[in-house]
Amino acid sequence: MDINLLFDFYGELLTERQRDVFTLHHMEDYSLAEIGNELNITPQGVADLLKRSKQQLIKYEQSLCLADKHILQQGLLTQMITALDDLDHLSDYDISENVSTIRDLISSLKAVN
Repeated sequence: MDINLLFDFYGELLTERQRDVFTLHHMEDYSLAEIGNELNITPQGVADLLKRSKQQLIKYEQSLCLADKHILQQGLLTQMITALDDLDHLSDYDISENVSTIRDLISSLKAVN
């Protein structure tokens, strides 16, 4: 699972310091030493904060599964869009099959919530 996606979902649940370190390292591409200088902590302290932050984000996802549900929903929506785009090129019989497929996808999407 992409750690940045987990941060998007659960970053606000981290401490302010964890968020700052995570953002500087993963979003701003700072090195551990640069973050340490910025926040007046050792590079090892930065590494420890990053490790704990990642573990916490993974723990939240294991409990809540919001990122997994998001990924599943995006996949289902992509399939629905593809099925809708295909309607332009189908006969009347094939259209009814595609409409049935779209209904099934919508049911799956509702079940994810």
